Amino acid sequence: MITTLHDPVATADGGTLRLEVSVTFAPGTLDSSTVCFEVQPGAVGVADASVLPLVPAAVVLASGLGQDLRVTEPLPPTVHDGARRVGELLRRWYGWRPAELIAPLGPDPVRPGWAHRRRGLGVFFTRGVDSWGTLLALLDGPMRRRPTHLVTLDNEVHLAPAVRQAQLLETQQAADRIGLPLIVVRTDVRSLLDPHTDWGTQTHGSVLAGTGMLLRHVLREVVISPTHWTPLVRPWGSHPELDPAWSLPDLAVTHHSGAEMRWRRVERIVADPVAADTLLVCWQGTGSRNCGRCEKCLRLLTTLHLLEAIDRTAHRFDEPFDAEAIDADLVVSPHPWCDTMDHLDRVGLRADPLRQRWERVSVLARPAVWVQTRPRQPRLPVVIAEDVPHADHRRGIDALGRRLAALGLRIDHDAVHRAPDAGAEPALRLTRTDGGGWAVLPNPGAVAIDPIPLPALVAGDLDPLLAALGLDPGAVAPFDPDGQDPPPAIPEPPGWVPPPDDGAGSHR
Repeated sequence: MITTLHDPVATADGGTLRLEVSVTFAPGTLDSSTVCFEVQPGAVGVADASVLPLVPAAVVLASGLGQDLRVTEPLPPTVHDGARRVGELLRRWYGWRPAELIAPLGPDPVRPGWAHRRRGLGVFFTRGVDSWGTLLALLDGPMRRRPTHLVTLDNEVHLAPAVRQAQLLETQQAADRIGLPLIVVRTDVRSLLDPHTDWGTQTHGSVLAGTGMLLRHVLREVVISPTHWTPLVRPWGSHPELDPAWSLPDLAVTHHSGAEMRWRRVERIVADPVAADTLLVCWQGTGSRNCGRCEKCLRLLTTLHLLEAIDRTAHRFDEPFDAEAIDADLVVSPHPWCDTMDHLDRVGLRADPLRQRWERVSVLARPAVWVQTRPRQPRLPVVIAEDVPHADHRRGIDALGRRLAALGLRIDHDAVHRAPDAGAEPALRLTRTDGGGWAVLPNPGAVAIDPIPLPALVAGDLDPLLAALGLDPGAVAPFDPDGQDPPPAIPEPPGWVPPPDDGAGSHR
C-alpha cells in the first residue's frame, strides 16, 4: 500500500505565498486530499512548486498507516537518508514498519538560483516557555548564532479563528518589541495528520522541519525548541535525533539543547520584560491569555510561585494561582510532572505542602511513551500536643520534617491537628521535651510510652505506625530537606537506554 504526494502548485497573491500538495492514499484506505501552506510575507517562501515541505510529515503519516510513500519529483539523497533515519526511530519507538520513500534520486547538493544569498537563522516561536527559553538563550549567545527571524506556525485547529488572530497579533507585537521580523505560516496539515497520528508524540517536529524547507529562500537554519530536559528526553514528535534528520545541504534543522531544565527557562523568561509580558503556554483558554486552571498553567504557576515571581506575570493569567486546583482530577503527562517534582525537590521542605498536592494528580503516559516517575514517600499524619503554643507549631513541624527526611518519610500536611488525638486514625504526636526540644509518640493512642526525642527517632520506631496506616516501608527514600540537586529519582524501567550525552547536554 502506498501514499503518494503529487501535483504541487505554488501561487503568490497579495503578499502571500500559497503551496498546495495533493495526497493520494492506497485504494480502499483513505480519501484523497490536499494540504495547503500559506506564507506571509510571501517573499520569504520558496516560490518553486515542490512537495518537499510535506515530505517529513508524510513519512511519519505513512509509517503510522503501514504504507510506503511515493513522491513524483526527484528528491536529493539527504532526504532519502533522513527518511530512513526517521523510519528507524519510529520503528524503535512505536513498533511501526518504516515507510519506504519511493522517489527519483535528485542532485545533492541542491544549488538553486538563490543559494548564494545571505540567509538567516529562524527560531520557531509560540511565546511558550520552550520557545522563549530558546530565543533568549540564542540572543544571549555568540553573534554568529543570533536569530534573524521568528517563525510562527498557525495551525491550532481547535481554537476559534478570532482567538487565533488575537494570539497572532500579540506574537507580532512581541516580535516588534524584540526587533526581529516575524514569518507566519498557516497550514491545514493537521486535518490530514490528527485522525491517524498524535501531534505531540509523533508529528509536530516533522511539520516544523517541512516548514523550514518552505522558508529556505531566506533561512539557512531553523531552530526547534526542546520539549524535554535532556535527562527526561523520550520518544516525541520533536526530538534531538529526529529533527536534524530532515536537514538539507542548504538548510540545517536544529533541535536546540535541552540542557536547561524547564523551570530554569522560566527563570530566564521572568527576568526579561518582553518575555514576561507576553508569555503564553495555555492551549485550553478562550482568549490570548493563560486560563490559570489547566495543567500547563498550574505547572507554570507552581514554578513561578517557587521562583517568587508570580507578580511579574500575574496579568498573563485569567485566574490567580490556586494550589487547591492541583488535585486528582488534574491529568499530567509523566515528563512535565517529573520536571515539576524536580523543581519542588530542589527547593526542599519549604515546598513540601505543594509537593503533596502534585503527588495527587493523575500521571498518565500517552501510548508508547516510556513512563518516568519520582518518589512518593509515605506521609504521616501529625497531632500537635495541646500544651504546645500555636506560635511554635511551624517550628515543630519544620523540625519534625527534617528528622523524617533522614528516614525517607514526609508529613501529611492535610492531617496536622492540634488535639490530643486524631480520632481513630493513628498518627505521630508531636510534643515538647522537658529540655525544650521536640519529641514524638509514634501513636498518640499508645499509653505508658515515653516520647522519643527527635534526634533519637529511628526508622524502626515508626514501623508499627506505617503498618497501622497501611503504608509501605519499602517506599521510604531519604532526601535533603534543604533541597537536592539532582533530586531523588526512581530507576528507569528495564530496557530503557538513556540518550548519549556529548558533554554539553545537546543531542544533535
